Amino acid sequence: MGEVFEVLSFRALWTPELIAVLLIIGALYFLLTRRWRARFTSAGKQTFKQDVMFVTGLVCLYLGWGSPLYSVGHMMVSIHMIQMVFAYFLAVPLFILALPKWLLAGVYNWLDKKVQPLRMLIFHPIIGLIFFNALFSIYHIPVVFDFLMLRPGVHSVYEMVMFVAAIMMWWHMLAPLPSKQYLHDFRRIIYIFGNGILITPACALIIFSGTALYDTYTDMSFWAQVMAYCIPGGAAVPASMFGGPGSGWT
Repeated sequence: MGEVFEVLSFRALWTPELIAVLLIIGALYFLLTRRWRARFTSAGKQTFKQDVMFVTGLVCLYLGWGSPLYSVGHMMVSIHMIQMVFAYFLAVPLFILALPKWLLAGVYNWLDKKVQPLRMLIFHPIIGLIFFNALFSIYHIPVVFDFLMLRPGVHSVYEMVMFVAAIMMWWHMLAPLPSKQYLHDFRRIIYIFGNGILITPACALIIFSGTALYDTYTDMSFWAQVMAYCIPGGAAVPASMFGGPGSGWT
């Protein structure tokens, strides 16, 4: 594992541009909830718990989309799945729970007033249920997965779209604005159960497959093309970093 830190570029390991973006988002959060809050609302201040949840959400998003985990996720499918958990199953609900209700309500009301069709689409429970799970399942189809791994730009766009879809999905499970919630009580339980059912095929495909699924983790030449984006210019991709089927890397 130490070879990863010796060979990969600083940018590939630590994703400094993502750190910069997350720091800006964090600064905006504290400005909105502290210095600028009185301009928008007379509601009470954020709690320390909400601040901790928001910062933890930023850390989880960094672990999912950046950090050394991102590069190691190109070598180990288990690490890749951990990335998915950090980005879409930890960061998203933490953000929704941390953001002040007056801000969420403001965004919701603005969408309802300016672009109601878009608001109805974004906050419709069936769309939220299907959209994320469909993107998650399509992402893990072998031909799609390998295609995205070879195209970092397209991969990043897909991840961001899936992040929006995750917000749509989690919105109905967490119900941060009960007065504007489509689902109540028993129907929300059914919604949560439906999410568990819909996400199962993609997970089962990976867990119970009798053969290796992705060229990214099984084909040395393909993997070398993927990792070439993470290696400093002129450096070769060390074959010793490739685990292949049945090895500790995969």
